[in-house]
Amino acid sequence: MMSAMDVRRLWVSGVVLVAAIALLPFSFHAERHLETATRVEGSQAETVRQELADRFRSPFVDQVVLVIQGLPPAGSEEGGHALETIVRGLRDQLGVSGVVSYLDSRDPIFLGRGGGTFVLVGLMSSDGPVELLVPKLHQLASSLENQLRGRYPAVKLELTGEIPLNFDIRKASADDVRRGESLVIPATLALLLVAFGSLIAALIPLAVGQLAIATTLAITGFLAQRWHLSILVQNLATMLGLGLGIDYALSHGQPLSGKRFPPGTTGLRPLSSRHAKQVARSWFQPQR
Repeated sequence: MMSAMDVRRLWVSGVVLVAAIALLPFSFHAERHLETATRVEGSQAETVRQELADRFRSPFVDQVVLVIQGLPPAGSEEGGHALETIVRGLRDQLGVSGVVSYLDSRDPIFLGRGGGTFVLVGLMSSDGPVELLVPKLHQLASSLENQLRGRYPAVKLELTGEIPLNFDIRKASADDVRRGESLVIPATLALLLVAFGSLIAALIPLAVGQLAIATTLAITGFLAQRWHLSILVQNLATMLGLGLGIDYALSHGQPLSGKRFPPGTTGLRPLSSRHAKQVARSWFQPQR
């Protein structure tokens, strides 16, 4: 017969499991809801941003800059026709809320050395962060380059600005996590096999670590619907979830060799600390 403590633990485990399952959908693509830029709630910059979006309905609250090279000067007739082709393609792109170029104001600030120019492109996304529009803009830029390359072989269209930079940071962070998992998990499994001498016993801490990571990302994805959370949470969740899961297993597990150790020890204490530190450090070191 189970004691009151066992029943309480069973109930707590059940509640935690149900909560984890309920939050699991938020873990899928959680990085899309995490912030790559630094924002301070209530700051002057954030207030002005909200005023532009809510009060003035500005189409350029979020914007990127399309730098154009290899075309005739925008002030010339031929360069104007080429620039008009680019502007027309941008305005037809889904998610583009506004376009400003030399064709609109004839301002010499749009004229660069060697015939170069740029176009200010406003963005507005109703489905997730505006950074998700960057890949489509890259595809559009490549398509416009191919369209103009027949007449202007040196034409080059490149995106720059805060939003493309944030997109690169988001992508690099996700790629680092996936690359780290693919390299570290097999090595960690081999170390656990040496420590426990059993495949099942070695897989349990990895499974617990993955469950902790998924649960943390699910909670993060849920909270990110309301608050601004940094993309670094993804790396920290992976490091802490896997590192602590393995450290706990090595500290409190028992090997299958039949030899018993005092409660709370495995006879592998020096090994466990070193392994846990190696696993933890691996998530911070950039993969080359």
